[in-house]
Amino acid sequence: MSAARNSHTALAPAKVNLTLEVLGRRPDGFHELRTVLLALDLCDRVHVRCDSRQESPLQLCVTGPAASEDIPTDERNLVHRAAQLALTRLADMGTAPLPPLCIELEKHVPSQAGLGGGSSDAAATLRSVQAIAGRDLGREWRQETLAELGSDCVFFDAGAVVALCEGRGERVRALPAPHQWNVAL
Repeated sequence: MSAARNSHTALAPAKVNLTLEVLGRRPDGFHELRTVLLALDLCDRVHVRCDSRQESPLQLCVTGPAASEDIPTDERNLVHRAAQLALTRLADMGTAPLPPLCIELEKHVPSQAGLGGGSSDAAATLRSVQAIAGRDLGREWRQETLAELGSDCVFFDAGAVVALCEGRGERVRALPAPHQWNVAL
């Protein structure tokens, strides 16, 4: 991974389920799924920057045309939790502490619309913190952490346009991408 930087912006695409099979209840209380997900051009933007003037180690603000009152800016938000987990991982790896992080979540994907906005935002946050630190957090760690954060999160880390997702959604296999699809939401 390249040297650290002071800021990073990552796109966080929305998704739709092209197919969805609910295969039964799992012992952990979740449902076993088999679904095909398609990433969309509709994206949130996650801007992460170091700000040494900031008092708290992590600050999240939500802006953009789809920003709404129901989107928390504390540890209830997957972005906040993903950033905190990434900072803990970096410390465990012996990385020098980062300056306080200011995260701007620019919402274009409506919340609670079933489009995976929060899950995608969490994956984009991990990519951004990793880029700022100049350290690879590790593919296995990212996948395990994202699976804990939410069922669709691993799909967004995989970088696939179309994927078959199984389990709770944490087992992801990329599929051939369509040449062009038009999706009306």
